[in-house]
Amino acid sequence: MRYLGLALAVLFTIATSEAGRAAEPTRFVPLQPDELSSSQKEWADAIAVPPRNAKFTNPPYRAYIHNPELAPKLSAMSDYLRWNSSLPARLSEFAILITARQWTAQYEWFAHYPLAMKAGLDPDVAKDVANGVRPKAMKDDEAALYDLAIALYRDKKVSDDVYRAANCKNSASAASWMLSA
Repeated sequence: MRYLGLALAVLFTIATSEAGRAAEPTRFVPLQPDELSSSQKEWADAIAVPPRNAKFTNPPYRAYIHNPELAPKLSAMSDYLRWNSSLPARLSEFAILITARQWTAQYEWFAHYPLAMKAGLDPDVAKDVANGVRPKAMKDDEAALYDLAIALYRDKKVSDDVYRAANCKNSASAASWMLSA
């Protein structure tokens, strides 16, 4: 069960960082470096180095920096979900692509598509996701993840059948060990 929470947290984090992007420029005007407090500057410097290489003026960091107490916690969760979770990079990047398509988040798609290819995702799978259709060439773990994500986005709940498919203890799929205790 601890991996179900991890999978849900990955999807939630990706979705919430993308969902408000259209309105973000007026809601979270980018701060200038000389406007940052010492704690904001410390956090901005921390996210500017590898592996993140981020700018505090870009989404979602542009919103995060307005709360210097929360920003490092959000970054730490994001770092864990992206680079330290038990999910293989192929599945993590696949989840990001599914979410990018769900929210029509072009930046996320173009930033993560090459990472997904490098991690071993089949280009035909990504092409189908981009076209808004269920990919035909998915591996078992990818299909379980896809079905889980689509159920969450479309139905706002996970059916027993989708849960059982993702939780199959005899399966070698990543989704099964994501969801098992």
